[in-house]
Amino acid sequence: AEVERLTSAVLANNDDTASASAEAEALELKLAEANAEVARLAEEAAANAFKNEAAAAAREAALVDATARAEQLEKEAAARDSALLDATARASRAERAATAATEEHKRLSDEREAIRRERDALAAAAAEDRSKL
Repeated sequence: AEVERLTSAVLANNDDTASASAEAEALELKLAEANAEVARLAEEAAANAFKNEAAAAAREAALVDATARAEQLEKEAAARDSALLDATARASRAERAATAATEEHKRLSDEREAIRRERDALAAAAAEDRSKL
């Protein structure tokens, strides 16, 4: 009876050991699956980080390009502003010259009219003097 009891205990222990061993194998499989998932997630995170770095680098390059274009446009605008100021100054000088020329023309026209009147007066006086002779 003792042998049977011990045999039953050994068989039960063997069953427990087999069950525990099966559980350990199942846990090892789950652990391997979890490790594989961790590795997959790590690779995915690394790939995403690389994509994010590439996108950030592209955005930075675009920013540098946009800044350079903005600086070029500012230079062009400054050059246009300077050209506009120069043209305005030239137009102002031309306007002053035209005004001076108009004033000179009016003065000469007035002088010519005065000379014509004087000539007409002298001609009339000469005609009167001739009629008295």
